[in-house]
Amino acid sequence: MVIIWQMRKQKTLADIQHLANVKAELRLDAYRDFQIVNRNFCDTHTVDVENLIRFIRSAFSGAIEQYKNIHFQAPLPQRAPAFMEAITKHSQDAIAFIFFLERYDSLLPRFEVYNLALNSALHDVQRTSMELFYVLLKWLPIDNPNFSKVAGALPLVHAPIITEEALSEFNIAAAPLEKALGQLQSWTSDLAVDVQNHLLGDYADKQVIKRKPIDNTFFTISIDPDKSVALTKYFKEETEWGRNVTRVNQEVAASMKTGQN
Repeated sequence: MVIIWQMRKQKTLADIQHLANVKAELRLDAYRDFQIVNRNFCDTHTVDVENLIRFIRSAFSGAIEQYKNIHFQAPLPQRAPAFMEAITKHSQDAIAFIFFLERYDSLLPRFEVYNLALNSALHDVQRTSMELFYVLLKWLPIDNPNFSKVAGALPLVHAPIITEEALSEFNIAAAPLEKALGQLQSWTSDLAVDVQNHLLGDYADKQVIKRKPIDNTFFTISIDPDKSVALTKYFKEETEWGRNVTRVNQEVAASMKTGQN
C-alpha cells in the first residue's frame, strides 16, 4: 500500500510539473509573439505618421515664408492620400495588439482594460485623422491623372497658395490627432510593461516599473485591480468610443425585442 501511495504521489507531482512546464512554454511563446507585434508598431509606422505631420507643418511654414519673400510657391511634395496610407498602416499595426489580447485571453487575466483602451484610442485616431485629411485635401496639391496621357495636360489639378489660414487650419485639425497618437503610443507602452511583468514574472529578477506621465492626458493604464475597475468604467462610459458601443448595443437590443414582438 505504501508503494502504491508513493507511486500515485509521484505521478501527481509529475503531472503538476508537466502542467507547469506547458504553461511556462505557452507564456514564453505568447511573449515572443507580443515582441513581434510591439516591434512592428514601434519601429516604423508610429514614427512615420508623427514625422509626416511635422513635415507637412514645416512645409506649410516654409511655403508661407517663400511667398512673402518672392511671391511664388513651389508645389508642396506631400499628398493627402499618402497621409491616409500612413494612418492605415499605423492602425493595422495597432489592431494587432487587440488580436494578440484576444488570442492569449486565457493567459492574460484582467487585461480587458487594455482592449477597451486600445479600441478607444484607435477610434480617436481614425476620427481625428479624417478631420485632418479633409484639411489636407483642401490645401495640398492634387496630381492630374491624365498628365502623362493627354498632350498639354497640366501636372496638377489643384495647387492652392499656402496661407496663414492654411497653417492655422492644419494646426487646429492636427492637434487632436497628435493627442490621440500620443495616447495610443503611451497605452501600448503600458501594455508592454504589464505583459512582460505578467508573462515573465516567474523568471525575471525584478518587475518593470510602470510609466509615470508628466502630462495626465497620457495617464497610465494598469491591470492592478484598484485601478483597472475605474479605468474600465471610464472607457465604457466617458469616452466617445464607449458611448458609441453602448448606443449600438442598446439599438440592437431594442431591435431584437421589437422583432420578437
